[in-house]
Amino acid sequence: MKAGVSITLLFSILIVSYDFFNRIYVGIENTKERTISNFDYKPSSKEKFDIDGFLKENFVSLVEEQEKKRLEEKEAAEKLKRKKALAKQKKPEKVPPNFIKVIGTTYVNNNKTVLLEVLMQKKHRKLYTLQEGERFPGGKVINISPLGATLDISGKRHTLPIFKDKSIKVEG
Repeated sequence: MKAGVSITLLFSILIVSYDFFNRIYVGIENTKERTISNFDYKPSSKEKFDIDGFLKENFVSLVEEQEKKRLEEKEAAEKLKRKKALAKQKKPEKVPPNFIKVIGTTYVNNNKTVLLEVLMQKKHRKLYTLQEGERFPGGKVINISPLGATLDISGKRHTLPIFKDKSIKVEG
């Protein structure tokens, strides 16, 4: 029995040393010379890489979040543009008028209107057709009667009659 054990032990030592030699020594020596024998390269049918398609397939939540962010930015930009446009339209001139002249008043179908001529300090005249409650640079129309109009100019009320040739100077 001693002979059988020693033969088995010798045979196992040979197998282990052969395996060790193949794994360590031969593996290090032939590393640079290894070749891949059956590698099949198939080029893509697409001419360029479609990053959007790849992201949509693999990162749906990321794409949805980015699209949501883009929409929010676009809406914010449009809202800002609209706000700036409204501010430009509603911005009255801050220069108080030198004089205001009531050219005439009308009363048609329960609509009272007044035609005002306003001379600003920059020496240019503007005509305004306004109804009660509407604003013009430097004031607001309060009341319209057949003989004239009541205007609020710089916080003071002035009743101006219809004039043809002369104007009332308003101190602001």
